[in-house]
Amino acid sequence: MRRRRGGAVPELASLVPGDPATTGPYRLEGRLGSGGQGTVYAGRGPDGVLVAIKLLHPHLITDGQARARFLREVETAKRVAPFCTAQMLDTGFAEARPYIVSELVDGPSLQDSVRENGPRGAAALQRLAINTATALASIHAAGVVHRDFKPGNVLLGPDGPVVIDFGIAKALDLSQSLVSSQPIGSPAYMAPEQIADGEVGPPADLFAWAATMYYAATGNRAFGGEAIPSTLHAVLQSEPDVSGLEVRFRRLLQECLAKDPSRRPTAAQVVERLRALPVPAWQSVPAGTAGRRRTLAVAAGAAALVVTAACFYALGPATAQQQAAGPALSPSVSPPAATPMTTGSRTPHPEASLSAMMGEEADLARSPAAAAPTKAPRTRTTATREPDPTPDGKHTVAPTTARPSPKPTAKSTPKPSSSKETTAPPKLPPSTGTLTWNDVTEYCKTQGYTSYSYGGWADLRCAGSDTKLDPSALCRWKYPDYARAEGELPANMFVPSATCHLS
Repeated sequence: MRRRRGGAVPELASLVPGDPATTGPYRLEGRLGSGGQGTVYAGRGPDGVLVAIKLLHPHLITDGQARARFLREVETAKRVAPFCTAQMLDTGFAEARPYIVSELVDGPSLQDSVRENGPRGAAALQRLAINTATALASIHAAGVVHRDFKPGNVLLGPDGPVVIDFGIAKALDLSQSLVSSQPIGSPAYMAPEQIADGEVGPPADLFAWAATMYYAATGNRAFGGEAIPSTLHAVLQSEPDVSGLEVRFRRLLQECLAKDPSRRPTAAQVVERLRALPVPAWQSVPAGTAGRRRTLAVAAGAAALVVTAACFYALGPATAQQQAAGPALSPSVSPPAATPMTTGSRTPHPEASLSAMMGEEADLARSPAAAAPTKAPRTRTTATREPDPTPDGKHTVAPTTARPSPKPTAKSTPKPSSSKETTAPPKLPPSTGTLTWNDVTEYCKTQGYTSYSYGGWADLRCAGSDTKLDPSALCRWKYPDYARAEGELPANMFVPSATCHLS
């Protein structure tokens, strides 16, 4: 996610009487919005970074136990890897009011965008689906459940859709009650089990995700109702009309909207199935709204979707041509020796499936050929001596029958290996190490980049570079004292660390 550092403030509503001038160490500069939980401001900390500050209502934290739960749950949410999410940066209390600080995403919510511009077009819908499912996979990998996934909690930032406010509902213990003043948006995206018994796990987030994608595709709620009771009844009893959606996308949404949570796929499975869908346009807009569609070139859409699937939120400076072409793995300026970068050249074909393109990138990360070049070990070359003429000068000794030179005795010549043993570095025992996102960031800084792009372990890149990083070469960079260091890709590409096998 691109963080705002200094610069102009986005469009903000002015502070109103009663708004604080500061919250903790943050100076407030304007309002971003308000809702049932509190008010969101834009502000700056001591470092000058522009951030989003959510100042919550004091009645949401009523005692010491609630205060401890709030701090504990927010600390857990801060561990979520920043894949298509607005990272939580800080939390605290301003007098009796809790606040949460996160990265500021300069863009409208999905809810506002659909209201103003209509349903998402084909390529934009697939881009949205992949980003938001990737965000949920990252959230769930950290042991967090969003609990309040809805169009209002998806922001359409300059680098793509971003999920916000994950884990706040549990931090505030909002899962056990529905108050009449709560906007109807949340009940419309609650899973049946959440309504029936309050049980909330990752499957509930997938139900809400599917309902949100339905809203993005059609402009209508999957479960309508004029009041909260009728909306909840629709969630429990009815099925939305998905006949206007592309058939495979339709089936995926139907599975995620299953009333039985055990029948829903996981977020990681949803990401893989979305990657397998073809890039060309999905039929997503109902009849009568064709005038709202935006026509996108298939090739440009394919390139944009590859960028989205990797959730590259730290692209850095890039030319318009590079952005239009997508993250083709073209060679860049050669980095210093022993750098864990692999290069290649590939331009996505407009008719290729997103699964094939992403699978090819993942294969590159696993392939031995993708490893960065390393210095070849020094080898001792032995000269081959030509046979000398015989004393009479008439005959030569055949090479095949030449006797080797007599070996030096132990008394006259010391063993050649003894001097080598005294200068060779000690051999380290086999071991394992870890490779974290902080390690990747530090490596990218050594190469002149500020950070890395959040694409998962199978698709690591430095921010602003189209060149993929190889985990094994990163392990060699982190553990230079070992002769061999091989990176093992984790089964879940969104976990915070990978394993280095050292020998």
